[in-house]
Amino acid sequence: DDYSSCMETHVRLSIYSEKLDYRDITAILRIEPTHFCIKNRELINSRGMKRIERQHAWFLESEQFVASKDSRRHFDWLIEKLAPSRDAISILQKEEGIKMSVDCIWYSRGNGGPVLWPEQMKALADMNLECGFDVYFFEPTIS
Repeated sequence: DDYSSCMETHVRLSIYSEKLDYRDITAILRIEPTHFCIKNRELINSRGMKRIERQHAWFLESEQFVASKDSRRHFDWLIEKLAPSRDAISILQKEEGIKMSVDCIWYSRGNGGPVLWPEQMKALADMNLECGFDVYFFEPTIS
């Protein structure tokens, strides 16, 4: 669970919609999101700058729930959360204007990167979920 080449990793299911808000998506999936966006909601950041959320979004992210630096543990967590809602995911994917994907975020300290087991790839494929990787590189710290 401790990779010397990894500073941090987590995975996220993102669902974007023009019509369905987070409450609709939550009701369909029967899973609470870790965070969400509401279309046309105005947000003000710590500097007082305003931003309007352009679409509805629903997110389920492992970051606060899995401490491992092994991305496979994060994928297992996400797949376990989604498995009971497999049929609902399929129904939701047929809704007009829905965009859905899984992303693995990996903060690298050097050589090496995220890994998926065949079982995890199959589970994601069975749910018709594409998987992307956001990899960020940092210089290794010298002790």
